Amino acid sequence: MKQKLVIGLLLIGLAGCRYFKKSEPMGQPVARVFDKYLYESDLKGVVAPGTSSTDSIEVVKNYINNWIRQELLVHHAEANLPNDQKDFTNELEAYRRSLIIYKFETEYIKQKFDTIIPEAEIKKYYNDNKDNFKLRENICKAVWAKFPRSIPKASLAKISKIFNKGAINKLAEACSGKAINYDFSDTAWVSFDELTLHVPIKTDNPENYLRTHNFTELHDSAFIYLIRFTNVQNRESISPLDFERENIRNLLLNKRRLDVLDKLEKDLFDKAGKNKDYEILTSGKSNKRK
Repeated sequence: MKQKLVIGLLLIGLAGCRYFKKSEPMGQPVARVFDKYLYESDLKGVVAPGTSSTDSIEVVKNYINNWIRQELLVHHAEANLPNDQKDFTNELEAYRRSLIIYKFETEYIKQKFDTIIPEAEIKKYYNDNKDNFKLRENICKAVWAKFPRSIPKASLAKISKIFNKGAINKLAEACSGKAINYDFSDTAWVSFDELTLHVPIKTDNPENYLRTHNFTELHDSAFIYLIRFTNVQNRESISPLDFERENIRNLLLNKRRLDVLDKLEKDLFDKAGKNKDYEILTSGKSNKRK
């Protein structure tokens, strides 16, 4: 009870922190571990707006307890590790340098990077590297629809006929108001496994199933499914360009990005050499660059 009262008073103090004197910018200390202090100002933002008083007290209490545990662990580590294992100067400097370079390269790429990859470049890369595009899964182009079992037999027969041999562009009109779910876009390749998430195809041999089924009607306890395969490609065959286009585009973009950064480094190096902004010291002699 006493702890809740202290934390409650602390929350009231945080709410009125604008009345603290300027000579105390950190506010009053609320916890101490050896010579380290946690101040009221450190708790700003810990409690989300709209949090109830009871929950706020719990949040602040947990924050303070976690801070104490961490500081105790740090103090114990400081006291028990040898000095050479506590010096992270080199690591911190390397990390700082990496961050600076990353930030600069990111901004430079934004200014100099062209993200448009011509279709001809994508096709050339695909044709030159076809052996690298063997499929690891069975893929297909398909249209499908899902109906309630209560659909009239005459309506289902009419729709089945279009699914089996009719024009695909007539499916949307035929299934309007009757299908619970559907996909009539057969332009994109999808994995066979992904298709089975929507229609309950059960088979131990997907390659044979795709080879022997052009049109399929399936039933389960609640629904009827119609599926028509318009194109199939089996695992281990060469993956079609349409299926690999986005992967190739990303690969070429990454190569272009690396080329831009390599050119940047080379230009900086060449310019610094001309301006004698660096020097290489070997065997006590100086190859001077300013």
